[in-house]
Amino acid sequence: MAYAFDTQWNFPAHTKAHQVAATFGYPRPPVITVDVVHWWNLPHLAGNYEFTNNFFMGQPPTGSSAHYVVTHDRVSCGVAEADASHANGNAWANANTVTWEVDPRLANRPQVIETFCDAVSDAWINRGLTAPGTLRWHNEFYATMCPGDFQPVIPYMQVRANELFWAKKNQTTTPTTGGFIESEAVKTIIESTDLENIMAIFNTAEEFTAAIAKGVEEGNRALVNLLTPGEAGKKTAGVTFTQLNNIADSLKTVADSVTPGEAGKKHAGAIFAEVSGIKRGVETDGHGKGDEGESK
Repeated sequence: MAYAFDTQWNFPAHTKAHQVAATFGYPRPPVITVDVVHWWNLPHLAGNYEFTNNFFMGQPPTGSSAHYVVTHDRVSCGVAEADASHANGNAWANANTVTWEVDPRLANRPQVIETFCDAVSDAWINRGLTAPGTLRWHNEFYATMCPGDFQPVIPYMQVRANELFWAKKNQTTTPTTGGFIESEAVKTIIESTDLENIMAIFNTAEEFTAAIAKGVEEGNRALVNLLTPGEAGKKTAGVTFTQLNNIADSLKTVADSVTPGEAGKKHAGAIFAEVSGIKRGVETDGHGKGDEGESK
Protein backbone atom coordinates (compact mmCIF):
# COMPACT_ATOMS: atom_id res chain seq x y z
CA MET A 1 0.00 0.00 0.00
CA ALA A 2 1.67 3.18 -1.22
CA TYR A 3 -0.81 5.60 0.36
CA ALA A 4 -1.69 6.77 3.86
CA PHE A 5 -5.05 5.45 5.08
CA ASP A 6 -7.01 7.90 7.26
CA THR A 7 -9.83 6.83 9.58
CA GLN A 8 -10.34 9.99 11.68
CA TRP A 9 -13.39 11.15 9.73
CA ASN A 10 -16.83 9.61 10.25
CA PHE A 11 -19.33 11.14 7.85
CA PRO A 12 -22.76 11.53 9.49
CA ALA A 13 -24.82 11.26 6.29
CA HIS A 14 -25.15 7.50 5.83
CA THR A 15 -27.64 4.69 6.39
CA LYS A 16 -26.85 1.76 8.67
CA ALA A 17 -26.90 -1.66 7.01
CA HIS A 18 -30.04 -2.86 8.82
CA GLN A 19 -31.95 0.26 7.70
CA VAL A 20 -30.91 0.19 4.02
CA ALA A 21 -33.82 -1.91 2.76
CA ALA A 22 -36.40 0.28 4.50
CA THR A 23 -34.70 3.47 3.30
CA PHE A 24 -33.85 2.61 -0.33
CA GLY A 25 -36.07 -0.38 -1.12
CA TYR A 26 -33.10 -2.72 -1.59
CA PRO A 27 -31.15 -4.63 1.08
CA ARG A 28 -27.42 -4.01 1.52
CA PRO A 29 -25.60 -7.02 -0.02
CA PRO A 30 -23.33 -8.90 2.38
CA VAL A 31 -20.51 -8.53 -0.16
CA ILE A 32 -20.27 -5.49 -2.45
CA THR A 33 -18.92 -6.04 -5.96
CA VAL A 34 -19.69 -2.65 -7.57
CA ASP A 35 -17.73 0.55 -6.89
CA VAL A 36 -18.85 3.95 -8.18
CA VAL A 37 -16.36 6.64 -9.17
CA HIS A 38 -17.16 10.30 -8.37
CA TRP A 39 -15.12 13.49 -8.51
CA TRP A 40 -15.55 15.96 -5.71
CA ASN A 41 -15.98 19.07 -7.89
CA LEU A 42 -14.91 20.67 -11.15
CA PRO A 43 -11.09 20.76 -11.26
CA HIS A 44 -10.84 24.56 -11.11
CA LEU A 45 -13.32 24.77 -8.22
CA ALA A 46 -12.21 21.81 -6.16
CA GLY A 47 -11.08 22.19 -2.58
CA ASN A 48 -8.32 20.01 -1.21
CA TYR A 49 -8.48 16.62 0.47
CA GLU A 50 -9.02 18.00 3.99
CA PHE A 51 -11.70 20.42 2.81
CA THR A 52 -13.61 17.58 1.12
CA ASN A 53 -13.49 15.36 4.19
CA ASN A 54 -14.61 18.24 6.40
CA PHE A 55 -17.40 19.02 3.93
CA PHE A 56 -18.74 15.49 4.35
CA MET A 57 -18.43 15.92 8.11
CA GLY A 58 -21.01 18.70 7.85
CA GLN A 59 -18.71 21.73 7.72
CA PRO A 60 -20.72 23.33 6.07
CA PRO A 61 -23.79 21.09 6.61
CA THR A 62 -24.45 18.55 3.86
CA GLY A 63 -26.66 15.54 3.36
CA SER A 64 -24.14 13.72 1.19
CA SER A 65 -21.18 11.43 1.82
CA ALA A 66 -18.98 8.76 0.27
CA HIS A 67 -17.32 5.67 1.61
CA TYR A 68 -13.87 6.84 0.54
CA VAL A 69 -12.11 10.09 -0.41
CA VAL A 70 -8.97 9.74 -2.55
CA THR A 71 -6.10 12.08 -3.36
CA HIS A 72 -2.64 11.37 -4.77
CA ASP A 73 -1.12 9.98 -1.56
CA ARG A 74 -3.98 9.59 0.95
CA VAL A 75 -7.29 7.77 1.24
CA SER A 76 -9.90 8.30 3.94
CA CYS A 77 -12.76 6.01 4.90
CA GLY A 78 -15.67 8.08 6.23
CA VAL A 79 -18.46 5.49 5.93
CA ALA A 80 -18.07 1.79 6.71
CA GLU A 81 -18.57 -0.41 3.67
CA ALA A 82 -21.28 -2.34 5.53
CA ASP A 83 -23.39 0.83 5.52
CA ALA A 84 -24.77 2.86 2.60
CA SER A 85 -23.32 6.26 1.76
CA HIS A 86 -25.48 9.08 0.41
CA ALA A 87 -23.72 9.76 -2.86
CA ASN A 88 -25.38 8.40 -5.98
CA GLY A 89 -28.80 10.06 -6.15
CA ASN A 90 -30.20 6.63 -6.95
CA ALA A 91 -31.80 4.16 -4.53
CA TRP A 92 -30.37 0.99 -6.09
CA ALA A 93 -26.87 2.45 -6.37
CA ASN A 94 -26.87 3.78 -2.80
CA ALA A 95 -27.94 0.38 -1.49
CA ASN A 96 -25.68 -1.81 -3.63
CA THR A 97 -22.39 0.00 -4.16
CA VAL A 98 -19.31 1.46 -2.50
CA THR A 99 -18.60 5.07 -3.46
CA TRP A 100 -15.30 6.86 -4.07
CA GLU A 101 -14.82 10.64 -4.24
CA VAL A 102 -11.65 11.16 -6.27
CA ASP A 103 -9.48 14.30 -6.38
CA PRO A 104 -10.28 16.05 -9.68
CA ARG A 105 -7.35 18.49 -9.66
CA LEU A 106 -4.94 18.08 -12.56
CA ALA A 107 -1.62 18.67 -10.79
CA ASN A 108 -1.22 15.08 -9.55
CA ARG A 109 -3.78 13.35 -11.77
CA PRO A 110 -1.68 10.28 -12.76
CA GLN A 111 -0.77 9.67 -9.10
CA VAL A 112 -4.40 10.15 -8.05
CA ILE A 113 -5.51 7.48 -10.51
CA GLU A 114 -2.77 5.11 -9.38
CA THR A 115 -3.69 5.63 -5.71
CA PHE A 116 -7.36 5.01 -6.47
CA CYS A 117 -6.54 1.78 -8.32
CA ASP A 118 -4.30 0.68 -5.46
CA ALA A 119 -6.97 1.47 -2.86
CA VAL A 120 -9.92 -0.08 -4.70
CA SER A 121 -7.93 -3.27 -5.33
CA ASP A 122 -7.16 -3.38 -1.58
CA ALA A 123 -10.87 -2.97 -0.88
CA TRP A 124 -11.69 -5.90 -3.18
CA ILE A 125 -9.12 -8.05 -1.37
CA ASN A 126 -10.49 -7.02 2.03
CA ARG A 127 -14.04 -7.93 0.95
CA GLY A 128 -12.85 -11.42 0.12
CA LEU A 129 -13.70 -11.15 -3.57
CA THR A 130 -12.41 -14.02 -5.69
CA ALA A 131 -12.30 -11.79 -8.78
CA PRO A 132 -11.99 -8.02 -9.28
CA GLY A 133 -15.05 -5.87 -8.66
CA THR A 134 -16.68 -3.66 -11.27
CA LEU A 135 -16.11 0.09 -11.60
CA ARG A 136 -19.11 2.22 -12.52
CA TRP A 137 -19.54 5.99 -12.67
CA HIS A 138 -21.92 8.46 -11.02
CA ASN A 139 -23.77 9.71 -14.09
CA GLU A 140 -24.66 6.15 -15.00
CA PHE A 141 -27.18 6.36 -12.16
CA TYR A 142 -28.03 10.06 -11.98
CA ALA A 143 -28.11 12.98 -14.42
CA THR A 144 -24.91 14.84 -13.48
CA MET A 145 -21.53 15.86 -14.89
CA CYS A 146 -19.80 13.71 -12.26
CA PRO A 147 -17.27 12.08 -12.65
CA GLY A 148 -16.37 14.50 -15.44
CA ASP A 149 -13.16 13.78 -17.30
CA PHE A 150 -12.52 10.68 -15.17
CA GLN A 151 -15.29 8.91 -17.07
CA PRO A 152 -13.38 8.12 -20.29
CA VAL A 153 -10.48 6.86 -18.17
CA ILE A 154 -12.53 4.43 -16.09
CA PRO A 155 -11.88 1.50 -18.48
CA TYR A 156 -8.16 2.00 -17.88
CA MET A 157 -8.71 2.36 -14.13
CA GLN A 158 -10.53 -0.98 -14.26
CA VAL A 159 -7.61 -2.63 -16.08
CA ARG A 160 -5.03 -1.25 -13.64
CA ALA A 161 -7.09 -2.12 -10.56
CA ASN A 162 -7.59 -5.65 -11.93
CA GLU A 163 -3.84 -6.07 -12.40
CA LEU A 164 -3.11 -4.86 -8.87
CA PHE A 165 -5.83 -7.12 -7.46
CA TRP A 166 -4.39 -10.25 -9.08
CA ALA A 167 -0.84 -9.30 -8.12
CA LYS A 168 -1.87 -8.87 -4.47
CA LYS A 169 -4.13 -11.91 -4.39
CA ASN A 170 -1.52 -14.18 -5.94
CA GLN A 171 1.32 -12.43 -4.07
CA THR A 172 3.21 -11.82 -7.26
CA THR A 173 5.12 -8.83 -8.55
CA THR A 174 2.89 -6.04 -9.78
CA PRO A 175 2.73 -6.25 -13.60
CA THR A 176 4.84 -3.66 -15.39
CA THR A 177 3.67 -4.19 -18.96
CA GLY A 178 0.81 -2.54 -20.80
CA GLY A 179 0.24 1.09 -21.77
CA PHE A 180 -2.00 1.99 -18.83
CA ILE A 181 0.52 0.94 -16.19
CA GLU A 182 2.85 3.88 -16.75
CA SER A 183 1.82 7.15 -15.12
CA GLU A 184 2.95 9.10 -18.18
CA ALA A 185 0.57 7.05 -20.30
CA VAL A 186 -2.28 7.86 -17.97
CA LYS A 187 -1.28 11.52 -18.10
CA THR A 188 -1.40 11.41 -21.90
CA ILE A 189 -4.92 9.97 -21.86
CA ILE A 190 -6.11 12.60 -19.40
CA GLU A 191 -4.44 15.72 -20.76
CA SER A 192 -3.87 15.13 -24.45
CA THR A 193 -6.29 16.28 -27.14
CA ASP A 194 -4.14 14.67 -29.82
CA LEU A 195 -5.85 11.53 -31.10
CA GLU A 196 -2.55 9.98 -32.19
CA ASN A 197 -1.08 10.33 -28.69
CA ILE A 198 -4.14 8.73 -27.14
CA MET A 199 -4.15 5.89 -29.67
CA ALA A 200 -0.50 5.22 -28.84
CA ILE A 201 -1.66 3.95 -25.44
CA PHE A 202 -3.34 1.04 -27.21
CA ASN A 203 -1.55 -1.79 -28.96
CA THR A 204 -3.62 -1.42 -32.11
CA ALA A 205 -6.07 0.99 -33.68
CA GLU A 206 -8.66 -1.80 -33.44
CA GLU A 207 -8.30 -1.86 -29.64
CA PHE A 208 -8.79 1.89 -29.52
CA THR A 209 -11.89 1.72 -31.71
CA ALA A 210 -13.32 -1.13 -29.65
CA ALA A 211 -12.73 0.76 -26.39
CA ILE A 212 -14.40 3.90 -27.72
CA ALA A 213 -17.33 1.87 -29.07
CA LYS A 214 -17.74 0.15 -25.71
CA GLY A 215 -17.69 3.49 -23.89
CA VAL A 216 -20.30 4.95 -26.25
CA GLU A 217 -22.44 1.83 -25.94
CA GLU A 218 -22.30 1.89 -22.14
CA GLY A 219 -22.98 5.62 -22.02
CA ASN A 220 -25.95 5.27 -24.38
CA ARG A 221 -27.27 2.33 -22.39
CA ALA A 222 -27.05 4.34 -19.17
CA LEU A 223 -28.93 7.24 -20.78
CA VAL A 224 -31.59 4.92 -22.19
CA ASN A 225 -32.00 3.28 -18.78
CA LEU A 226 -32.54 6.69 -17.18
CA LEU A 227 -35.20 7.68 -19.72
CA THR A 228 -37.00 4.38 -20.34
CA PRO A 229 -40.73 4.33 -19.48
CA GLY A 230 -40.32 0.73 -18.43
CA GLU A 231 -42.70 -2.16 -19.08
CA ALA A 232 -45.25 -3.51 -16.61
CA GLY A 233 -43.99 -6.66 -14.93
CA LYS A 234 -40.75 -6.69 -16.92
CA LYS A 235 -38.68 -3.54 -16.55
CA THR A 236 -38.74 -0.71 -14.04
CA ALA A 237 -39.08 2.82 -15.40
CA GLY A 238 -35.87 4.86 -15.45
CA VAL A 239 -35.14 7.32 -12.65
CA THR A 240 -35.24 10.41 -14.88
CA PHE A 241 -38.42 9.22 -16.65
CA THR A 242 -40.09 8.64 -13.29
CA GLN A 243 -39.04 12.06 -12.01
CA LEU A 244 -40.30 13.81 -15.15
CA ASN A 245 -43.50 11.78 -15.05
CA ASN A 246 -44.07 12.76 -11.41
CA ILE A 247 -43.55 16.42 -12.30
CA ALA A 248 -46.00 16.10 -15.20
CA ASP A 249 -48.56 14.44 -12.93
CA SER A 250 -48.13 17.20 -10.35
CA LEU A 251 -48.59 19.91 -12.98
CA LYS A 252 -51.68 18.16 -14.33
CA THR A 253 -53.11 17.95 -10.82
CA VAL A 254 -52.55 21.68 -10.33
CA ALA A 255 -54.05 22.46 -13.75
CA ASP A 256 -57.10 20.27 -13.04
CA SER A 257 -57.64 21.93 -9.68
CA VAL A 258 -57.84 25.45 -11.13
CA THR A 259 -59.81 24.73 -14.33
CA PRO A 260 -63.21 26.48 -14.61
CA GLY A 261 -64.55 23.31 -16.21
CA GLU A 262 -66.98 23.12 -19.10
CA ALA A 263 -70.73 22.65 -18.80
CA GLY A 264 -71.73 19.07 -19.52
CA LYS A 265 -68.17 17.98 -20.22
CA LYS A 266 -65.79 18.69 -17.37
CA HIS A 267 -66.29 19.59 -13.73
CA ALA A 268 -64.64 22.70 -12.34
CA GLY A 269 -61.44 22.06 -10.39
CA ALA A 270 -61.56 21.94 -6.59
CA ILE A 271 -59.54 25.11 -6.09
CA PHE A 272 -61.50 26.98 -8.78
CA ALA A 273 -64.79 25.88 -7.22
CA GLU A 274 -63.65 26.85 -3.76
CA VAL A 275 -62.43 30.27 -4.84
CA SER A 276 -65.66 30.82 -6.81
CA GLY A 277 -67.69 29.89 -3.72
CA ILE A 278 -65.72 32.30 -1.56
CA LYS A 279 -66.19 35.03 -4.17
CA ARG A 280 -69.95 34.44 -4.29
CA GLY A 281 -70.09 34.47 -0.51
CA VAL A 282 -68.23 37.76 -0.33
CA GLU A 283 -70.49 39.30 -2.95
CA THR A 284 -73.60 38.03 -1.14
CA ASP A 285 -72.39 39.28 2.24
CA GLY A 286 -71.55 42.64 0.80
CA HIS A 287 -74.90 42.98 -0.90
CA GLY A 288 -76.77 41.87 2.22
CA LYS A 289 -74.98 44.34 4.45
CA GLY A 290 -75.69 47.09 1.98
CA ASP A 291 -79.42 46.35 1.99
CA GLU A 292 -79.48 46.16 5.73
CA GLY A 293 -77.76 49.52 6.02
CA GLU A 294 -80.18 51.12 3.60
CA SER A 295 -83.23 49.78 5.51
CA LYS A 296 -82.04 51.40 8.64
